[in-house]
Amino acid sequence: MKNKKGFVFVETIVVCAVLATSLVTIYAAFVLLVNDQKKRNKYDQAIYNYRLYNVAKELNDKLEAGCSTNYTKITYNKLDINSLYYIRINNLKSGAPSEHHLDEYVKTINTENLDDSCILIGEFKKNNPNNQKEEYYYSSVIIESKG
Repeated sequence: MKNKKGFVFVETIVVCAVLATSLVTIYAAFVLLVNDQKKRNKYDQAIYNYRLYNVAKELNDKLEAGCSTNYTKITYNKLDINSLYYIRINNLKSGAPSEHHLDEYVKTINTENLDDSCILIGEFKKNNPNNQKEEYYYSSVIIESKG
């Protein structure tokens, strides 16, 4: 009972280690949430999904003919669309163009059970007035194959 100083020191070290571990875990979870939110802000926003769906309806005949290659870049100068990419789902991982951040967006697309389909990916360019930096937003529409 005379020598309690060693026990208090060890107890303090253990408490500091537990606190440090929990803070690192909380910080890592926070960083993941922030990155996910950044992706949600730039990918598949409702306004861009709606615009791209209308473009897909307008270009329906042209789209069905162009899905045989790895990817096709379509020029379309309406609705603030910077580029349109028409890609067969089978070739999505290997044939996706690596322009801007399109390769990051392709990783977020769920392609289960869609082997015979094609996907239309729209790249929307928006100038940010605060810092004069161009930002790119992405959206996609699955085009079911007929047959």
